[in-house]
Parts: sequence; C-alpha cells; structure tokens
Amino acid sequence: MSENWEEFNRLTKAALWALDHPAESQPIKLFQDLSARLRLYFYPVDGPYKSWTLFLPRPGRSLDAAVRCIVWDRPLDRRRFDTPADETTGPQSEEPTIQVRITRVSAGAVQPVINELALLRVPVFPSSPRSNGPISLCGLIVPDEKAKAKFEWDADAPANWAELHGWFTTTTTVLESLLNPQF
Repeated sequence: MSENWEEFNRLTKAALWALDHPAESQPIKLFQDLSARLRLYFYPVDGPYKSWTLFLPRPGRSLDAAVRCIVWDRPLDRRRFDTPADETTGPQSEEPTIQVRITRVSAGAVQPVINELALLRVPVFPSSPRSNGPISLCGLIVPDEKAKAKFEWDADAPANWAELHGWFTTTTTVLESLLNPQF
C-alpha cells in the first residue's frame, strides 16, 4: 500500500468529509426545509464507517422529518489500495465507496429519541482514559446553533457513560429500522 498511501489518504479525507457533512451530500434539495438536529456515528476498527443524521422540520415547514445514513465501506477501499493497479484492472477510482440511504418519517416518530437524549445526564469527563491502541469510535453531535455538543468514546464505553452508550445503541437500531423497514 505504500505506493498508494497518498491516494488512500485523499480518499479517506473525502469519505470523512461526506460522513461529517450529511446535509451537503446529494440530494440537497430534499433537506431545504429541514435542519440537522442530531448526528450519530460509529467508526469501527475493521468495519464500514456509519453516520446517521436526524433532520427535523424548520419552524412552520413540513411535518416530515428525515433520516440520512452514510456508510463508507472503508475495508473495501483499503483492500483496493492494498492491491496495486495493473493493466488488467485499470486505474483505481479515487472516489470512496459510499452508500447513502434516506427515509422520510413523521416528526412524531423520532421525537422520543430527542426527548430521551434531553433527559440523559452525561459527565463531562469519562471515568477512564482512552485506549492507546486502535479503537472503535462512537460519537454524538448536536449541531444546534445555540447549544452545540459533541461526545466521542470508545465502543467500550466508560462506566459513567453507560447510559449514553445504551441510548446510542438503541437509537442507532431505531434509525436503522426506519431506514430498513424489514430490519
């Protein structure tokens, strides 16, 4: 991969940008009357990176909310760049392997998620330091203009963040079920 390292780094930056900026990914028009209220993400050591964003209607707008899930198949892209391109395979795409799933749901269907989050008490500092080795990263961002908040933790959540991690696990399962009714 050493000869492809720079290309893979460029691809990684593009993929992380897509995961971090769900409102700016296509189709943008779908989200004009909505605002991002909550973003959850899970970046496992050896699996696809996922970012779920909950969009709620702006005041006086549509009654529907939306959930957008962006998945970057990092292991697939890493394998692509581990194997050098040759004449038989042709040049490698510099675009990340990203899947976008979107669903519209009633705002009432997702309001319990917001209500539960508002009731959580999360200590400012986790009870244990981060691991020095590779970790699977979980995160929560509330992108509100008045009260932004960001929490990140290892998938092995600190004991005093167990309630937050439980909410995270339940919420990502709920969002997946909204995106995949057969889930």
